[in-house]
Amino acid sequence: MSRRLLLFILIAAFALVFGLWSLTPWQAVSFVRLAGYWMILAATAAFLFALGRSLRPEWGELRAWRSWLGPVVIAVAAAGFLHLHEPHEYKIVADEVVLQLTAKQMHETREASLMVRGYDYAGNFTSFASIVDKRPLLFPFLVSVLHDLTGYRPANVFALNAALSVVLMILMLLIGRRVGGWPAGIAAVLLLATVPLVAQNACGAGFELLNLVMIAAVIWLGQRAAEAPADSERLNAFVLAGVLLAQVRYESVLFLAPVGATVIYLWWRRREIALPWGLLLAPLLLVVCPLHHNVFKLSQAAWQLNDIAGATAPFSLSYFYDNVGHALNFFLCLDGQQPNSVLVAVAGALGVGFFVLLFYREHRRMFSHDPAAAVLSLFLLGLCAHTFFMLCYFWGRWDDAIIHRLSLPAHLLLIFSLILVWPRIVTARRRWQVLTGVSLVYLVGFTMPSNALHRFTQVNFAARATNWLGQHIRALGDESAL
Repeated sequence: MSRRLLLFILIAAFALVFGLWSLTPWQAVSFVRLAGYWMILAATAAFLFALGRSLRPEWGELRAWRSWLGPVVIAVAAAGFLHLHEPHEYKIVADEVVLQLTAKQMHETREASLMVRGYDYAGNFTSFASIVDKRPLLFPFLVSVLHDLTGYRPANVFALNAALSVVLMILMLLIGRRVGGWPAGIAAVLLLATVPLVAQNACGAGFELLNLVMIAAVIWLGQRAAEAPADSERLNAFVLAGVLLAQVRYESVLFLAPVGATVIYLWWRRREIALPWGLLLAPLLLVVCPLHHNVFKLSQAAWQLNDIAGATAPFSLSYFYDNVGHALNFFLCLDGQQPNSVLVAVAGALGVGFFVLLFYREHRRMFSHDPAAAVLSLFLLGLCAHTFFMLCYFWGRWDDAIIHRLSLPAHLLLIFSLILVWPRIVTARRRWQVLTGVSLVYLVGFTMPSNALHRFTQVNFAARATNWLGQHIRALGDESAL
């Protein structure tokens, strides 16, 4: 163990020095261009391998499929509901288009870059200028894999997000099940389905849904690892999921803090410092994150500070007060202008308050006797910090049409806090049926009409113009015009 611990320290030190100080900004970005695809491929392959090994002993549970059938059908139906009313088209311009271009370049050249200028020579479209985009690479990599398997077509991104919506709902079900049984999981699924913003992103081409999926996956895998701390395969899957989560959105690297806290908690439960192969590899697989950040050093315009009048820094406490006002406008809007769920906002806010009190009073019992709740609590604290951080962002106005999406992780905070404290503040035997019933009533009475009106979608004129132009060009049916 001492040799393995020394090896981990050396690997971590090497990754830290290489990622932060060994290369100039230009060299670092060039490294990401040439090696970024392969590093994401290695991280994804390692995670899938670890996940398969960790799940193998549990395949026998599937024999009891009758107990799983009803809840899983509800989760899949909820995922299908997300796609009923919202058109499958670009929602955020130009973020989603840039992600598509990066995926195309990964598919065709294995470079983590996007083409900004190209010409058609005798039927061969040739790139003449490409750049490394500031956005993390996991989402365009997954889109490029679909291109590899089915051929290049822009619609692949919508197929990916449709599949991710099913995965997200099943993960919500499984996390809730570990906290309060199947009824808690079903309540979590229905609460998330009441948020029109989730449907909007499930039908778009952005990486927001993948971000929710990876947050939920890390929480679930952490719960599994905590329930069997001696199982190194579960620890591998959890840590490598955290590596992938850090490479979905810019600020997703913040979730490495609750991942690290959970690893320490697992060591405490195990009564030893366990360093399986996944944990040893993690620093090397994460080195692309600090290297990729050099894009912002090469171009201050990458922060887009000029888009907001008076912005002087990307993050500052001076933005917090104003952003909280915009967040309240978003969460408490009642006229359908915002893709919100007042039920989740109000009940979830109460849940967060009670969670803080619960964690203060019962954290010792939780960490000793309820590992699933303990891991969820660590990530709820991480989501609290993440929410505060995003409210200190210069463009953190959540009631803005193109910024709504930044509130999505906060919705997980609201829902999981409520699920965790609900059985402690409501002692009635049918407490979960009450929460499920209220969620269904809100879904029918408020979410469906809000989705049908599309007011929050129609206000984004840039996306509407881009989608209209694409439809017009395709309708011409002329190869040269296209």
